[in-house]
Amino acid sequence: MAIYKVSTKGTMYSAGYHIEPGMSVEISTIYFVSGMCGQIAPQVQQAFLAKYGVDLKAMNCLHAGFLKVEKLR
Repeated sequence: MAIYKVSTKGTMYSAGYHIEPGMSVEISTIYFVSGMCGQIAPQVQQAFLAKYGVDLKAMNCLHAGFLKVEKLR
């Protein structure tokens, strides 16, 4: 199972939420991930909600334009 670090790329204010560059979460998945794909999007959304209380889906920031995905192992 691979572990990925998903980080925000920039500042965004939307839907009553605020994100800053460098906010990040780590997720593990059995899927091969190349960029921000639909298979991990729900997992990323839940991780950001749990860690920061930020709903990326409501902000319309749950895509590669706002998020960077790095494989850790």
